[in-house]
Amino acid sequence: MLILAIIALVVIPPEKLPDVAKQLARMYRDFKRSTAGMWDDLKEEAMQKPEVKKQSDVKETKPHE
Repeated sequence: MLILAIIALVVIPPEKLPDVAKQLARMYRDFKRSTAGMWDDLKEEAMQKPEVKKQSDVKETKPHE
């Protein structure tokens, strides 16, 4: 991580560094927000009992008429 910071200081001009830092923070925040729902769904599914999971799988695979 320290190596990446040093490379960034060499490659990115000092006057643009605050803008780049804001943009990286925004991208990280958006990524965390978009993956939070996925992790919650995975945790919920992992906590279900096998019988409940099989019943929900059967309901989802029924063809719609």
